[in-house]
Amino acid sequence: MVSIRHNNLRLVIYPNDHGPPHVHVVGPDFEVKVDLRSLEIMSTRQPRIKVSSAKRARARRAVASEQALLWKLWRAMHETTI
Repeated sequence: MVSIRHNNLRLVIYPNDHGPPHVHVVGPDFEVKVDLRSLEIMSTRQPRIKVSSAKRARARRAVASEQALLWKLWRAMHETTI
């Protein structure tokens, strides 16, 4: 697992995770998956609990600001599965 900090969020990539390329964004009270290509929210950790649009936007901004590094990390960990 690789994890980088962006403000109070953790951006996590798991080595045995599946495609499409994505990042798990973990906040103090939420977790979402963000697609590395489109920056769209793919899912939330707890589907029955609504993640606010502000938290979703914060997650997307964090991934966007670290996108180049996150792509390098994803490719290094999943080079045979892309």
